[in-house]
Amino acid sequence: MKIILASLFPTLLALSIQAASIEGDIKLAYSGSAFAENAFKREFGDIVKATCKWYAGEFFGEETVFAGIMVKNTGTKTMFCHYYVAFFDKNKKIVGAAGQGSFG
Repeated sequence: MKIILASLFPTLLALSIQAASIEGDIKLAYSGSAFAENAFKREFGDIVKATCKWYAGEFFGEETVFAGIMVKNTGTKTMFCHYYVAFFDKNKKIVGAAGQGSFG
């Protein structure tokens, strides 16, 4: 199994006036499946619960870093979110980045 060493720089999930971040060293597992069992998973957030799932794999013949997120609002107030993540190798060279957001 191929492992990519990545240093995760600040990841921001901005939720209205709330925010959460994750940073640190991780190992991205390489998977040939979109349902990667060995993906790096992290849950965070209080009212708005987020679960990120990160792994490396192949997409149309290119090695790709997949950085999906699932978000659930457990509160009663309508919330919007923006999610940004960047992955760097041990030499501080960017190997992948992603961003997504919700809209009303």
